[in-house]
Amino acid sequence: MTRLAFSAALLALALASPAGAARKSRPVKKPRQERQERRAVKPSGNPELGTVMYLTASRAYLDRGHADGLAVGTELKLERQGRDAGACKVDSVGDHVATCVGAGVRLGDAFRARRGEAAGGYGPPGVNRASPPSAETARLREAVVSAPISRVEFRGGGGPVVAAERRGFTADARLTDYGWFNGGANFHQERADVAVRGAPLPLGLRLDVDASAMAWTHRPGTFLSPQADFSQIWVRQAAVSGREPDRSLTFAVGRLWPWGAPGVAAVDGAQVGWRAADGSWEAGAFGGGVPNPLTTAPGFDRNAFGGYFAGRIGDRDMLLSHEGRLSRMAAPEYGSRWEAEERVRAYLFRALDLGAEVRFGVGGAQAPWALDAARLDADWRIGGSLRVDAAARYVGSEAIDLIAIGALAPGTRSLHGDATIAYSPAPWVTVSLLGSGARDLDQAVGRGLGGAEMALPSLFGAAGGLSAGWLEERGWIDGRSPFVQFNVQPWRSVRLLGRLTYADQSVMTPLGPGPQTQELSLFVSAEYAVTRWLTARCLAVGRTELLPLSGGEDALPNLSGIPNGLTVQASLGANL
Repeated sequence: MTRLAFSAALLALALASPAGAARKSRPVKKPRQERQERRAVKPSGNPELGTVMYLTASRAYLDRGHADGLAVGTELKLERQGRDAGACKVDSVGDHVATCVGAGVRLGDAFRARRGEAAGGYGPPGVNRASPPSAETARLREAVVSAPISRVEFRGGGGPVVAAERRGFTADARLTDYGWFNGGANFHQERADVAVRGAPLPLGLRLDVDASAMAWTHRPGTFLSPQADFSQIWVRQAAVSGREPDRSLTFAVGRLWPWGAPGVAAVDGAQVGWRAADGSWEAGAFGGGVPNPLTTAPGFDRNAFGGYFAGRIGDRDMLLSHEGRLSRMAAPEYGSRWEAEERVRAYLFRALDLGAEVRFGVGGAQAPWALDAARLDADWRIGGSLRVDAAARYVGSEAIDLIAIGALAPGTRSLHGDATIAYSPAPWVTVSLLGSGARDLDQAVGRGLGGAEMALPSLFGAAGGLSAGWLEERGWIDGRSPFVQFNVQPWRSVRLLGRLTYADQSVMTPLGPGPQTQELSLFVSAEYAVTRWLTARCLAVGRTELLPLSGGEDALPNLSGIPNGLTVQASLGANL
């Protein structure tokens, strides 16, 4: 069997999973989008008019919720500039926010919400019923406040943690063909990705799988990579779990990501916990071997064993959630060590989100004051038109398996910070100021970046918009990067995204000015929804070096040594 046939067989296996049997009995979701879109509209001032505020890979996020008459299963009729724009069905709902799934949904689409009508317990929105007695209202309010918060599948982020309920499941599969062309060195790769989340099994169990298969069909003999094999299979998750809302005993076995244990990656083992009847807290233990971070091959030279505790307290206006763990970690790079980590998030008055995380470690690769890492972040929404995001973090531990992307150097103490201010005086324009910085505390070097961006999301009407910005960088790397970007959807089934960037950078060394680069790059992505569940996608990234053309005889040599480069990717994906 050829590598291409193997990739096709893996895709066919995903399509034959339980998702295929369930297609006829559940709504089919919108094809996946290339990337999550930033918020480009502000909430409507009309209490009966809701708005699509975000679009992600699989659903739309709304600024109305249970208090506005929405319930799971509600069919919303969408409007776009006063005209009918289709519909979407609500699949999860909170007090003042909700998500829905539908074809052709766009940022800024509006819908009618009927504030004050009961949702979920007294019939669908839009049906006038007599108000329940005050005692019944108080009982329902208490039930809503104490209900468990549904888990959101998102890697790397925080949020409410003692979540148990899952409604339905998703299955995604994608075949991708990659090609790189750089200075005469050609690369070609085929890849298949499969993800199944929350597939139902007998006895009330759930199955989660996340895996990829890759095969090189061409690469030069000078190819350098820690992964030298011509084919590779990565299994990031393959676990069976029991976390249904009506059960206090929770567990998971297989290759799992421990629930409620911040800072712990995939583990080949088990997790067992006990959850309060009202979902306000959960505690338990986890343990097993940690897969190789490069190949995901199983092994026990890396391992993690420990306990965790997660909980939440508060109501719709003030909610505090936390996750914490105490565990023994081991890896060849640093031996064994004990770690304690805590993550806390606060959601205040539906306008201010605060987060804090800290990790201490003693033993191998111990950092000064035993402080491995710390992070603070804030997200403040002011008056519906102004948003401020800021974060700061400290990294002090050498206990790492892989160098983090963007890290200044392996095993060094560093400070990082970033902030963004976005102002939307009208739905058709957003102006943003952003900045970030990093400082290596051991090498005493650093760099900072600042800039501005203006977005016109409806410049082309309902089809999409344009944005442009300028970034300036100072420090041991100096430079600037002006850019212009378009994001349009000319037809319901076609989406186009492009970005043109000019980059001018120079490196400062202890001996003086170092190499300099000037290049022009273009990114273009096109996505076509073949059906409601099948999507074809093609993207290309090209770059060309400009410095030799503009520097004359005194120009510094080309830093990369490769005057031009092109990367092309074509894929076919199924979302069930």
